[in-house]
Amino acid sequence: MYDEKAIFEVACHIDDVNLRERYLSQVCANDVPLRQRVGRLLQMHDEEPEFLEAAPLAALQHVFPTAIHPPGTQIGPYKLREQIGEGGMGMVYVAEQTEPVKRKVALKIIKPGMASKEVVARFEAERQALAMMDHPNIARVFDGGATDSGQPYFVMELVQGLPITEYCDEHQLSIEERLKLLAMVCRAVQHAHQKGIIHRDIKPSNIIVADIDDEAVPKVIDFGVAKAIGQTLANETVYTHFSQMVGTPLYMSPEQTELGVVDVDTRSDVYSLGVLLYELLTGDTPFASNRLKEAGFDEMRRIIREDDPLKPSAMISTLRAEALSTVSQRRRSESRKLSDSLKGELDWLVMKALEKDRNRRYESASALAADIQRYLNGEPLEARPTSRLYRIAKYTRRNRALVASVTTIVAALSIGLVLATAGYLTAERRLTEVTKERENNRLLADLLKDMYPTLWAGTKQGRQQTVLDSIEQISVSLGERLRNHPAVEVEVRRIFARAYRGAGELDKARAHLNAALKIAEREYGPQDEVLGEIYADLADFVGSNFNGGAYDYPTSLAHAEKAIAIFSALGREAPVRAWFAKQQCLSVWPERKVEAEAACREYVRLSGNAVIPRWDLGLLLIRCYRLPEAQLEFEEALSICRAENAAPSITATVLSGLGKCQRRQGHIAAARDAFLEAWNLCQGSYMQSESRGQQIGFELAESFFAAGEIDRAFEQISQMELLARSAKLVGSLAECLFIKGWLHYQLEDYQAAEQLFGQAMQEARDQVGEDDPRFGWPSAYLAFTLEAQQRAQEAKPLYDKLRTDMQQEFIDEPVVYETASWLYVRSLLGRRGVDDATLDEAERVARQGLAHVSAWPWPSCEWAFLYELGRIQQRRGMPDAAIISLQAGLAKASEPLATSMAMRNYMTATRGELEVTLGGLLCESGSVNGLEEAKQVFDEGVVFREKTLGRDHIQVALAQLRLGEFLVVDSHEDERLRGADQLREAYQKLSVHTSTAVDAARRRAAQQLGDLYETLNQPDQAAQWRTTVDQLGQ
Repeated sequence: MYDEKAIFEVACHIDDVNLRERYLSQVCANDVPLRQRVGRLLQMHDEEPEFLEAAPLAALQHVFPTAIHPPGTQIGPYKLREQIGEGGMGMVYVAEQTEPVKRKVALKIIKPGMASKEVVARFEAERQALAMMDHPNIARVFDGGATDSGQPYFVMELVQGLPITEYCDEHQLSIEERLKLLAMVCRAVQHAHQKGIIHRDIKPSNIIVADIDDEAVPKVIDFGVAKAIGQTLANETVYTHFSQMVGTPLYMSPEQTELGVVDVDTRSDVYSLGVLLYELLTGDTPFASNRLKEAGFDEMRRIIREDDPLKPSAMISTLRAEALSTVSQRRRSESRKLSDSLKGELDWLVMKALEKDRNRRYESASALAADIQRYLNGEPLEARPTSRLYRIAKYTRRNRALVASVTTIVAALSIGLVLATAGYLTAERRLTEVTKERENNRLLADLLKDMYPTLWAGTKQGRQQTVLDSIEQISVSLGERLRNHPAVEVEVRRIFARAYRGAGELDKARAHLNAALKIAEREYGPQDEVLGEIYADLADFVGSNFNGGAYDYPTSLAHAEKAIAIFSALGREAPVRAWFAKQQCLSVWPERKVEAEAACREYVRLSGNAVIPRWDLGLLLIRCYRLPEAQLEFEEALSICRAENAAPSITATVLSGLGKCQRRQGHIAAARDAFLEAWNLCQGSYMQSESRGQQIGFELAESFFAAGEIDRAFEQISQMELLARSAKLVGSLAECLFIKGWLHYQLEDYQAAEQLFGQAMQEARDQVGEDDPRFGWPSAYLAFTLEAQQRAQEAKPLYDKLRTDMQQEFIDEPVVYETASWLYVRSLLGRRGVDDATLDEAERVARQGLAHVSAWPWPSCEWAFLYELGRIQQRRGMPDAAIISLQAGLAKASEPLATSMAMRNYMTATRGELEVTLGGLLCESGSVNGLEEAKQVFDEGVVFREKTLGRDHIQVALAQLRLGEFLVVDSHEDERLRGADQLREAYQKLSVHTSTAVDAARRRAAQQLGDLYETLNQPDQAAQWRTTVDQLGQ
């Protein structure tokens, strides 16, 4: 009477032989055939562990029959249309009812292995009980019966909508709107409880929200199936879903994990509703999916039974700035206010529903709904903060060895509540050690009272005052208040620093750490562990340099090395973050690349060869141009991801690193495939709207472009643009518009590029301000675009701002920022009539940048600085020197830069620009040799691209276009005709692409051909091409 597949799925995860046998004896009882079928499955699994993964249905069919119901199957008056779901015990189909009424319904069929006479009878009784329920938020049951083969089924209302969490996020419902929805769900669950039915599987996918008459209406589905099967219902519910670690265990009550030792009552559903409420408020479940998935059988049960989750407000405080921004946007809240809005009453409400001891939970689903309604009405709640004595008792049970006195525990818990940041647990352990004295406890309690008056006064004032606001106020007098208690002040300031860093307030975070450092240097010895930890904290700020701005690398490096030295003197390993910071800092100086690699490998070792440290090592090896070694690191990290079933975000990150490495090696197709796989891992999740997911999407568009797949590149960006608009992601739309403009710019479609860069600037100005790189990059490229169209006067104010920004932040720093140096030089040359002093400055920075990039073993951007040097020399009236610089740049440009090397937000002086500028200089010489040499430059450009990219690549077409434009003005008719051949071929290759982005290049080719045939006195040909020009638009 049990589902052998469900039993097998649990048993194969139990490694202990005796425990597995005990489990099988319990669930199979005296059913010998069932025990034999499960035994055969386990034997097959032991012989070939992956036999179910490749084709699970085929593998199981020879052990027990699985009914297949293809579309069109008739079951009574119901014709199946498509399968829409499958659980541990049933399959769900959309069906059309033909009589007595015509309508679409949902039909659920019990799987094979459960269809005994007893189960059929109980299933029918259950169907009748479900049919008795009449509640607007419960999917109605219409009918039930059994198929010709004896499989029970029942028919219910077809609910077309989204799981409640997806609906809330997609519609950006506020906290209050989410609470109203959940209150409706609670009342529906209470209705079922009154009918004697416990759900036991409350989770987002079982609560579908549909828009009915412009109102969001939740519908609870999947009631009672587990209850109708067998007598030990709690056991079966747990067993059926145990292996589905991303499903039910996330919402499972502690008593459900007892495997039948403890009976399960309606309060189990209250706990699951609490988990759902937690997820609706914070965007995640109390225990992370990956954590439960990676835990073993017993460890998962222990976590659910014993570990206390962070409060919702504390969980929000642990989020990085990017994730916090996304979560806040989906709740129509501001990042700084979201955690504060959950603090106090909502924390109390959720944590009461999640009590491990069910006697301390809400006694019913209706009681939970009533408290939610009280919150919405502004009335006092039934939920209250847990008593001090209760917190002490719980903490004592979990940490007997650490508890020295009641006062120590209270202080530790109180300070833990101060921030609830990502460093919460570390802070709690740390403060437990340093606050053993009663006076320290009193100080900390007073400090907490000042920060959280609502915890004592019972008012709602705290909703308008964020944690950071409170810290700001307390910080003013912190030194005075804790003057005689330096150990406490050091730890409090470190905690405050973590809070500020988590909120992106880096200057304030550093101020607290520097103050703590001064105290620690005064109070502790030079080799004290506390001092080492603070140095490591300060060094780790290098990881917060997300925007790639100027950074004080020398100071961070000094802090990292001090931390490492202190721990080395103590005979201990330094914190991993110190080694991470050291390798990050060293990697900016080419002359210290050997030290950087040594530090990075130590960072990898201390991390236990974890995936992300290996990814960092791969990136460093790319920078050292040891590309085959880098590829091995990425491939090894990818193997670990796949073997350990890592989170999609981690696997996608590793794949993006692999794609970068392959792209640098010129393996464009392989790079595209890596980025595509990474992007596909983001599908079906919100990762695409997170910063890392967006960057992967942009990299995929670039890789399509590099592979010459222009249409797919623009389709990818359009898809991301729709995502940015629908999700209203801050700054994301500006990036999408910029990337689209960048693609047009690379195709020399300057009019479209100009329009898109302008739109990107406006969007960025409105969303993130003019100091953000998302404004700076489209601004710089708009200047380039105007310059390319001979509109230097319009480009001047853009270049002036670019020059000022680069000079103030990047130029003449201890570290050479090559991209900033290149932008600075371009800004200096972007105006007409540049004086000698300006040219001197441009040349100084260009040569400094060239020396810096030449010190690295990779040829990634020497040509960019050589190109600028050539332009400087041209402005100085030194054509011979300029030609030498440009020829040197062309020799360094061993790859077609706009395809396999150049990327957005980077130096994009392309091989085409080098060819055009060099060819122009050679022509200006006026000599026959000069003209022939210019012709050779353009000819070699075509041949080079054909060899590296293939004859049909769009870069070949653009090179032929440039060659044709050069030849059609030649004095020899045969050369002009050869130019016509190049232009026609370029036009044909460009016409393969359906994107309108290539129309500008096609129009150029057609215009040149029309003019040429006019001069050759071939009016018919000329008219034909002029018509083409008209069709493509002027």
